[in-house]
Amino acid sequence: MSPVKSEGGVKGQSAEGTDASSQPPPATAVPAVHRGGPAGGAEVGSSGQLLPRSKLEALLEQVAPGEELEDEVVALLQEHVEDFVDNVLEYSCRFARHRKSRIVEARDVQLYLRKRWQIQVPGYGDDERPQRRREVPTHAKRLAEVRKQRSEYAANK
Repeated sequence: MSPVKSEGGVKGQSAEGTDASSQPPPATAVPAVHRGGPAGGAEVGSSGQLLPRSKLEALLEQVAPGEELEDEVVALLQEHVEDFVDNVLEYSCRFARHRKSRIVEARDVQLYLRKRWQIQVPGYGDDERPQRRREVPTHAKRLAEVRKQRSEYAANK
């Protein structure tokens, strides 16, 4: 097997020249988190932004034809979009962890969006609504009797 070059030199060997595969990884090793762009193959502009300037300009053209965006406004909007996505992902991960899962599901994202921002994503979660149970006729009779007794008691007072 030929050695493979990596950032730190030859793969399989540490800086001292000893075989790195025989050494256990450090106990404090934390898996790297990729924050350089969207996950899941989402479309990213050539500048690496979640919402590139061209998309912002297309949205502005739909809303207010003939208007132009200043550079500061574009930067501010892009920063807010990235902060929003980061917050959604952070809290969705917390909800998944609360469910004792290592996988973020659509319902985790939906829960955060619905509770924090009152955003209902169409097509998701429509089947998860709790079904309201119909009132049992005998229970309705008992409630009517209680109301009747209460009104008679109040009238005799």
